[in-house]
Amino acid sequence: MANKCKCRVTGEEGNSDTFIKIGKHYYKSQEIYDEYQAKLLEVKSGIYKITNVKNNRVYIGESMNIQRRWKEHIDKLNCNQHANYLLQNDFNTFGLDDFKFEVLQYYKSDSVALTKTRLLMFEHKYIKKYEKDGYELYNLEYSLLKILNSDREIFFERGFTPQLLNILACQIATYKIVPNKNMFDLIKRITPVMEYCSLCGIKSVNKSNEKYASFIKFINDNYGNEIEKIIKVSKFKYKSYSEKEIMIEEITDYGKTIFKDVLEKNKFIKQKTSKQLENGQMSYTEFINQISSSLNLENNLFYSVRNWLIKLDIIKQNNNHTYATEFSLKNNYIINNKKFEEKNTGVIYYTMIINNSCKKYVYNIIENMTEDEKKNIFLSDILY
Repeated sequence: MANKCKCRVTGEEGNSDTFIKIGKHYYKSQEIYDEYQAKLLEVKSGIYKITNVKNNRVYIGESMNIQRRWKEHIDKLNCNQHANYLLQNDFNTFGLDDFKFEVLQYYKSDSVALTKTRLLMFEHKYIKKYEKDGYELYNLEYSLLKILNSDREIFFERGFTPQLLNILACQIATYKIVPNKNMFDLIKRITPVMEYCSLCGIKSVNKSNEKYASFIKFINDNYGNEIEKIIKVSKFKYKSYSEKEIMIEEITDYGKTIFKDVLEKNKFIKQKTSKQLENGQMSYTEFINQISSSLNLENNLFYSVRNWLIKLDIIKQNNNHTYATEFSLKNNYIINNKKFEEKNTGVIYYTMIINNSCKKYVYNIIENMTEDEKKNIFLSDILY
């Protein structure tokens, strides 16, 4: 008996006996499906699936160039040299005609390295999804976990660099992959600090900030038995030049409600924002974010801009803290504001205020850069 269905591409409604079904989706015709796949392939980078139509076993993969990757699979299989022995054995048994290639999702970022590392995250999510849905997979391993454990390297068009592993770890800590209909989206994790700043109407705040620390203490003192429901904390390790551990803090939907309720009822004072500073002054963090946005190169250039300011001798780093250089202080580019001292280490550091003279000096350098020079300077850490 025919059922009502809708074409995935055109949205037209029809009957299941007149439409063609591929996977879980219906298409009005084979031509429409082929055109849809061709458009996906034009984007080049993304997640793909190889299905054995005889036993419904699937292989999930990612590639910066999907068309080329499919050709590589075919060449290796035809030569009986494919690295995946399960896929090779079935190919030898059934032949090419019984294998179907599909693009599940395409993804492309402005940065080659970000595209590659995020594709690995998408691939991992799709593998877990198909496992959960009961599919038998040809995939022999979780590529993402093998790479984080340094059992595999990240290879792509530009070759392999150890920095890619650090970029991958940073992306996992900053972003998460969430379902969106039949595909997945990459969204930024909301940390407790970010939620606090959003509710207070401020750009950013350091964890050691007195008012923020007081706020978190209040949360712990009054909601200690529910803290795991308010803030989700997880850790993962990876091996770069040495073994490293990253802690991920993410506020839950319930936590957002608690944060808002506490801020409203207990009248925690809003932090002073850079807009209240005199003569166009701004905080160090806002200054870096402003430069990052003005470059129009990539959404997350914070660390690249910071490293560039270090090379300009505007700032320096020591003991995981950022300081104004003698050059900046001498030229009145930066003013040391509030003084802090870490209780455990005795390290002294200051909050910094960026003066107009510093902004003028820095932006004058940027304005004289060509677009290629900007990419070479600010994307070099990401691309290579």
